Order: sequence, then structure tokens, then C-alpha cells
Amino acid sequence: MCKHNQARILAWLIGALLSTSTLASPISGTGLPSSNAALAGGSVIDFESNTPVTDDAVTLTYPDVSMTGNSTLRISAAFDGQFNVTGNALALTTNDSVKEVVFAFTGLVDAFGFNIGGTDVADWQLVAYSATGATLESLSVPVLNDGNNGNYLGIAMPGIASARLSNSGSEDYVVLDNFTYVKQIPEPFSLALIGIGIAGIGYRQRKRSG
Repeated sequence: MCKHNQARILAWLIGALLSTSTLASPISGTGLPSSNAALAGGSVIDFESNTPVTDDAVTLTYPDVSMTGNSTLRISAAFDGQFNVTGNALALTTNDSVKEVVFAFTGLVDAFGFNIGGTDVADWQLVAYSATGATLESLSVPVLNDGNNGNYLGIAMPGIASARLSNSGSEDYVVLDNFTYVKQIPEPFSLALIGIGIAGIGYRQRKRSG
């Protein structure tokens, strides 16, 4: 392999890895969130393994993320087949004291997203934060009303430690399903991938010249 080709391959490896640490973008589409390239292969909380919660709860805890409402959260099958959800879903109930839910990850993630429905006002915002509390990305949640096209949304940005879905005070409710997230690849592992690529180039070069 000529030195020019070696340099091109090495530049591609480094560029591919670095690009994942600099790009931030909203995620949106229809269907399952895992159908989005940024969320492919991610972990999914579909709420089906949870017994439907008939009494309101403030915090729901999972191995990789906790979900905390400033008032009430509920897992229920009451919205099955409606509002872009199937089976059990996470609902922020309809009283006007419910303004937000915070998703706190136990480790950093590169992206997260979820099916969402039921928003009747244009006051909902989704914001992702770093471990230091800095805003990484934010987006406005569309008014979906009774739509059931399988809408999902989320944020792709390496280094997400938490996120908040909130409205500015309007009485409304929202329903979430298929909460999907991709854990961040530790930086030493990324550097190891570059090392493997360099070693592979060197091995091929020695083999050709041997």
C-alpha cells in the first residue's frame, strides 16, 4: 500500500471518530426511534416490562436513566394505539401543575429519542445538557394533537448527561414511548480504534514488503 493511500485511510479513521464528537442535531421522524441512524442499535425502554402504574409517581428509575417529573408521571396502557404510542406508555398527566420531566443518565450518551404524542400547545421544549449543566442542544416540540403517525424526536450530541422536556406553563399533557438512547463510546476506546487502524496499515505494509 502506498504512503498516499495510508495517509488517506488514517485521515478517514481520525475524521470519522472526531466527527462524532463535534456534531449536534435534532432527531425527528416517524416510526420507531431506532429506525433513525443516530439511534440504531441503542437501548430501548418501551415500558412494557413495567406493571402499569395506577397511582402517580414522581420518579421512575431504570439501570441507565431516571425519569423525574416535577409533579406526576404514570405508566399506563390507556393510550394504546393513540398519540404515537403502543401498549404501555409514559404519560405526564393533564393537570396544569405538570410542567416537566427530567431524564438523568447514569453515564454519558451520544443520542436519545422517543415517540411522543398528545401535545396541544406550542410551548413544549426539549433541551439536552452536558455533565456541567451546559446546554448542548434544544428543540421545540411540534403540536401533534391527536395525530398518530408514529412521530418521534430527540437529540444527537456526544456528551449528553441529562435532558429536560418541559412547557412554559400552558395546561397540557404529553405521552412518551420507546425511549431510546445510545451510550457514549469512552474516549480511550476511540483512541484504541485509531491505534488498531494504524497497526493494520503497518501490518499490510510489512506483509507486502516481506
